[in-house]
Order: sequence, then structure tokens, then C-alpha cells
Amino acid sequence: MTFDTIHTIDARDNVLLDVMQEGFALSSLGVRRAIRAAADDVIAILESKGIAYSDLKSALTPQKDKHEAVWFFDRMAIEDTWYGRSVHDAVLACIDRSGPHSILHGDLLGSPQQQSWLESQVRAHLVPSGNKWEWIDSRQLFCIYVNNLSGPMIQCMHARLTHARAFVGYADTTLKSPLKVLLSLVLPQAYLLHGDVALQAHADDLPSATNENTLGYPFERHGYRCRSIGESLAGLLLSYKIERPVLPGFETDTRHSLTAISDSPRDLESTDIVIEPAKLNYLAQNKAGSIELITRLSRGFDLTQLIKSKLRSNYIYSLAFSAAFDVAKFNIMLEVGTDSEKPARFLAALEYRPTENTVRLITLY
Repeated sequence: MTFDTIHTIDARDNVLLDVMQEGFALSSLGVRRAIRAAADDVIAILESKGIAYSDLKSALTPQKDKHEAVWFFDRMAIEDTWYGRSVHDAVLACIDRSGPHSILHGDLLGSPQQQSWLESQVRAHLVPSGNKWEWIDSRQLFCIYVNNLSGPMIQCMHARLTHARAFVGYADTTLKSPLKVLLSLVLPQAYLLHGDVALQAHADDLPSATNENTLGYPFERHGYRCRSIGESLAGLLLSYKIERPVLPGFETDTRHSLTAISDSPRDLESTDIVIEPAKLNYLAQNKAGSIELITRLSRGFDLTQLIKSKLRSNYIYSLAFSAAFDVAKFNIMLEVGTDSEKPARFLAALEYRPTENTVRLITLY
């Protein structure tokens, strides 16, 4: 069965689809056509630049067996007023090229009233570099967020970055935490790294053949070729969304994601979860370790309840549709744990059946 797949849609930090739908009074079908047209454009433009959209999946979606991490730098220890360039220069020198990565960046913003809490969160998760620094204000910390990392890659980056005087340390952000939620709110996408290519956004009024180093970071010095794509397309379809609960005001993100695979998207909170007896038997026989671990870590919650709760509190990705078989599906990451045991992550593939108002479990691993 052949599926047209969109890795992720960012309608959480990007208002393009909301503006289009309201401004042009588009139906769900109209929005779906706009999403599909944008995806076709992205695929074609990337192909013209020697990049396969399919190869970017692990940089645009959460990976069950990979890590995410944020790297903190004290900009007060950087003499260059363009401190972001200095920090990216250090990171580009030591990042591994074995897989694609999304890079997000920005100052650790926070109000005066939040400073005590922010400091406690950073220090609670920080693996320190050993360099001396003093907390004054959260905004002194410039953050680089990198996904799709292995454990050894994190250790290697930490060791190499320790020699940078401004490097404070890193925090593993693979699992959910208040710090991860905060970072999802303040860090925008910077660029994608794929092999020897640094992919970033350029102004929409430039030709699609443009390859511009908009950010001005020293990519070429580290052996990267700069490629770019219009910022509207990049923001919508080439941005990594750090996982977090669905916060009030951001509910349209899931609706637009469902619109990509359905002409009549429904609120996932009202859908029923279907796990067929044959599927449960298959999982019991072939995924017994996962099922037992989920049962133990979730304090006995059944799988249906767990999936239902996660659909309410996470985002969906790997949005796929088969026109030939009229089948729509998506993935979601389940994170299960207790206070006494380290959480485990499981990927659930789900079939979306809007006419029946159900979501059917395809597989779990």
C-alpha cells in the first residue's frame, strides 16, 4: 500500500493555516488541498537541491530510540556581540553527521517572577561543563536544541564543547519535563543539518532556486553547503515541534494535522480507540515485553486508556494517506513511567477513521 506522507505540520507555532482558513473562508477540504500543494512544493524544491524529503523524517519527528538535548551557553562570557554566531560556530564544529538533525535556538526567556523557578529547572537537569559561571538572569543563557542524537554523540559533543569558555553544560530533554515545555515555547527553528547540507529558510519573495545563508552562520567553514527554501514552506513543513502537552490556544495544531489526511477531521477527544482482539493477541505474542512494561509503568492502565490520554496531551506526526485504499494513519509517541522507575517510550501507529469516529491501533513498538 503506497502512502503520501507528511512528516509533520507546524500549526502550533505557525499561524499560516489559520490565516488562510479565516481569510479565505476555506473549508476543511480547501485547507487540505493547500497543505497538499505546499507539501508537493516542498518535495519538488528539496529534490531540485539534491535533498530527499523522506530522508528528513528523523529530524522532523520524535525518535523512540534517540535522544534530544539542549546546550546552554553563557553569552556574558562571549566578547562577540553576535554571540549566536560564536555559539553555532562551536556546535557546528562538533556535531555528528550520521543522521539529520533539527537545530532550534534562542535565549532562555523568562519574566522576573519566573527567575527562581527557571534557575531551579536548569540546575536540576544540567550536566555541567565544569566552566565557571554565575546565574544572573535566564536571558544570559543562549540555548541550542538538537534532536536525533545517540547517547555517545551527546557525550562526544559535551566533551568537545567543554573547551569553549562560554559553555555551561547540557540537559537531556528526551523525556517530558517542565523545562522541555518551556523550551518548546521559547526556541524557534534555526536550521536542519543533513549530511553536508545546512538547510534554512529564505524570504518568500526570492526565487525557489535561491540558496541563501540567511542566518549568516559559518556553515561553509565546517564543510556544509548552504541550501534554503521559502520561509512559509519551511515554517509549516520543515520545523521540528518539541513535544509538549496541548496547551490552551494551540488546539488547532492537531486539527490541521488531521486535515492533511482527512476531508472531515474530528476532535480526537471524542473518538473511540479500537484495539481489535486479533491485534491485542498479536501484540501479546510478538510485543509481550512492551505490553508488560507499559502495564507496569502505567500502574495498570489498559492500553486503550493510555492511547486515549496521550491523544489529548501530545501532537501527532507521520501523517499518511492512501488514496487507493482510502486509509489514513498517523503516529504518536507514548511515554510511560512512574516516580520510581525511568519512563519508557513507545511509538504507536494508528489508523484514523473519521466517518466512524474511531482511531484503530495498527502496531506498537
